[in-house]
This record gives sequence, structure tokens and C-alpha cells, in this order.
Amino acid sequence: MTRLDWASAPRRYEAGVDHGVLYPPTGPGVPWNGLVTVEESHTGGDMEAYYFDGIKYLEKQNPKNYQATITAFSAPKEFAQCMGQLPVIPGFILTRQPRKQFGFSYRTLIEDCDEYKIHIVYNATATPESRGYATIDGSAFATSFSWKVDAVPPKTKGFRPSAHFTLDSTKTDLFTLRAIEDILYGTATSDPRLPSVEELVDIVGYWDP
Repeated sequence: MTRLDWASAPRRYEAGVDHGVLYPPTGPGVPWNGLVTVEESHTGGDMEAYYFDGIKYLEKQNPKNYQATITAFSAPKEFAQCMGQLPVIPGFILTRQPRKQFGFSYRTLIEDCDEYKIHIVYNATATPESRGYATIDGSAFATSFSWKVDAVPPKTKGFRPSAHFTLDSTKTDLFTLRAIEDILYGTATSDPRLPSVEELVDIVGYWDP
């Protein structure tokens, strides 16, 4: 038997977001600079109880749906079509057009060991939140923008459908991590792209010890 020792237990926490990548409906992935926060949330996941003769006999959890709020100082120009902005001619943009789905990835940092988690999101739709513009005065500041993101989970063979996947660098096999990063971020000979869910699962399964 061993008594618990809190002093020697690892103390890890996540802080910060970087390596944002937008995967537009067409074309390769592009870097998303200017990310401030990605606030993850969800809908669903509630417990649903079933009764028979007034006695609870089953409690079932409903599926969760991924949601997030992205805050950034800027967005890639490829993001315009995802917000329903249509360039009629160069410099003239028509708003309130049909929004297109996109893919998205980002990293959250694990501070105490210089590691990270890669988040991969599929079938996302962005809704811009209200924004305000103020007159310029003596104090200079940059305007940030926010988008509410909802995602439709694609089918996942053998698992409940999910639109959000994570890779923990502290636990993922190095070859698996590098293979997926080469796809997400590109290489000297290949463009960055969003792998299909089947491809992602196959890569993880192939390198699984």
C-alpha cells in the first residue's frame, strides 16, 4: 500500500492557443493568425431518465454536439465565404449569402512540459457575433472579432459520430503525431489539408502499438 503524495504528482495545466489553421471548402489549408481565444462548449449531453410504474429503470446520456466561440483580431481571406461574404468584383463584397462549412484545427498548450493538444474540427459553420466600432482617441487598441461555431459530426465507423478530435502530444505515439501534423500543416512536397475522419482513424490505428 502507498499513501497518496500530492507533492510528487505531476501538475499540468493548459494555457494558450496557437497554430490555428482554416481548411476552406476548396483549396489547401491556410494559417489563421491573430487568434485570441477558442472557447469550447457543447449542446446536448444531458441525462434522460426512463420510468416504468413510477420507478426509474434506465438513465441514458444524449450525444454532445461541439460548439465554440472563436475570437481573433483577424481572419484569413478564405474565411469570407464561410461567413457568407461573396466578392462580386475585387473590393466589392456582398454579405448575407449562404455560409459554407469549413474545417478548423488549433493547438492548446500544456505549460509545464512544453507539450500540446491538437484539436481537429469537422463540418463547422460560423455565425458572426455582434461587433462595435468606436471612434479613435488617444488610446490605441485593436478591434477583435468573434464567431459562434457549430459543427455537424460526420459518421465515424465503429464509434458515435463526432465533429471534434484531439491528439495529446504527451500520450500520442511520435510517428502518429508527426504523420498527422504533416497532413494538417503540409510539407515541402504537399499542401496542408484536413484528413477525412476515416483517414485520421486509420493513421491512429496503424501506429497503435
